[in-house]
Amino acid sequence: DEQIAGAEQFFQLWEDALPLLYQQAFVYRYRLHKPKDLRKRPVKSNMIRCRVSKDRPQLQFALKNEGDYYRLKPELFVRGQRLRQTDLSHSLLICSGYTVYLPASPRDLVLLELLENLCIFPEHLPDFEKEVLKPLAPTYRVNKFSRAG
Repeated sequence: DEQIAGAEQFFQLWEDALPLLYQQAFVYRYRLHKPKDLRKRPVKSNMIRCRVSKDRPQLQFALKNEGDYYRLKPELFVRGQRLRQTDLSHSLLICSGYTVYLPASPRDLVLLELLENLCIFPEHLPDFEKEVLKPLAPTYRVNKFSRAG
């Protein structure tokens, strides 16, 4: 419970800070390849100019039949358009191209991390639907796709 409260407080601090970032003329994100890159001097070519969006991505899930297994993938939508090539490696912010988004809720953030490219074997699908998908259904849309022939 203390961890959850701390995570929610941290998320709230970012929500409070976002209006300050909207007003900044120059906002950059920095590509880090390894943790040791933090000890080195910053390299200008690793800086990417970006903009902070006021939009909050809507989280949905796609359950795809891959033949021998099913794959559950999170999908993010902004204004009805699916975000492609999203970078979730920043653990809090979602980057898509040159735009940075804050997830809609701390719960979305956790689900993005936990359920990214999850594989389910067919024999476990009924239990998975009952224990995972059914509780998600009231809040999140789950699109089911059968295998393309």
